[in-house]
Amino acid sequence: MSVARQLMKGKRAYPLMGIAWQFLTRPEACQVQIRPLNMEQRQRLYQCPVCRAGATDREPMVEHMMRSHFEDYFDKQEVQGEPPAGKFVCVARCG
Repeated sequence: MSVARQLMKGKRAYPLMGIAWQFLTRPEACQVQIRPLNMEQRQRLYQCPVCRAGATDREPMVEHMMRSHFEDYFDKQEVQGEPPAGKFVCVARCG
């Protein structure tokens, strides 16, 4: 049901913050269109296909996808293996 119909159906006065909350809690009720001020200043935009988050750079979007939606595209398996054997002259340690 649209927010306008919901407000009319209630037949009462709503506080402004209450109306704003109706939009903020339902992302499908909002739509944003972004356009450059002039066509010479073209900016590439990236959008997550799962949650519709946006970014102006590719790297933060890739990081978001890997952090938040990795399981949506890949099966994660943790396999226990044998520790490496042999004689290692130099081994790096985390501090």
